[in-house]
Amino acid sequence: MALKKLEAKDINPCGYNVLVELYNVEETSKGGVYLGVAETNKEQSAMVICKIIKFGPACFKNHDSGVNTPEAWGISVGDYAQIPGHAYQRVAGEKSNMVYVLDHDIKAKVNI
Repeated sequence: MALKKLEAKDINPCGYNVLVELYNVEETSKGGVYLGVAETNKEQSAMVICKIIKFGPACFKNHDSGVNTPEAWGISVGDYAQIPGHAYQRVAGEKSNMVYVLDHDIKAKVNI
C-alpha cells in the first residue's frame, strides 16, 4: 500500500504533540552566493524555525488541573517558533515539511 502525501487537514496530533511545518533555510546568501551543505546543515542543526499548525489536546496543560492553554504560554496556531534541531520527528509521507514536536520543546516565539 502506498502512503498518500499527508496534508495538515489529515493529521490530528495526540497528547502533548504539536504539528509544525519547518521553515526552509536559505541555501544562498542575500548576494546570491550558494552557501553549501556544511553551512546549511550548521544553520539547521542549531535551532529550527517552524510554523505552528495544530496542537494536541494536552499541550501546555497542567498535569493536575489542565487549566493552561497554548495561548496562556504565548503561542498560537499560525505563529512561528524556535525548536532544537534534534527535537522533532518527521510526519510519514512523501517529502513532507511537517514534523511533530513536544510542547516543552518549543523554546521561543519568533517574529519573522
